[in-house]
Amino acid sequence: MNCDALVCVAGWEERFAAGLKLDVDRFRPAEIVLIVFQEYKEETQANRSTVVSYAAENGIVCRELSVRREPREVWDTLRSDLTSSSWSRKRVVLDITTMPREVIWWSLYFLLEAGCELRYVYHRPQSYSSEWLTRD
Repeated sequence: MNCDALVCVAGWEERFAAGLKLDVDRFRPAEIVLIVFQEYKEETQANRSTVVSYAAENGIVCRELSVRREPREVWDTLRSDLTSSSWSRKRVVLDITTMPREVIWWSLYFLLEAGCELRYVYHRPQSYSSEWLTRD
């Protein structure tokens, strides 16, 4: 299945880059939108470089949407980008693997408002921590 765009949040975990490669191979997006939290820019740099290189090898446009970890800024940035007319009726895959809950909710809201056909993917880790995952 081909899609118009793949939207994700850049992560430092190995499964982020590995999962995005699988997404590219499976969905063949025309564009990848990487939401990058400035507070984790250094930690995600290696994975972002891997994804950008893989996208380029496959002829896919890759762009970064930069945000700070402040809810109002994230909301405003997502609203500004995802509600533009260029998103109207696109086929979009939302990779929620490393996406915070509020970004999932807001992205879904804005993309549905734009009339997008949506799918989502989640790449599980090999194992989960024995600690309480939602504690923080």
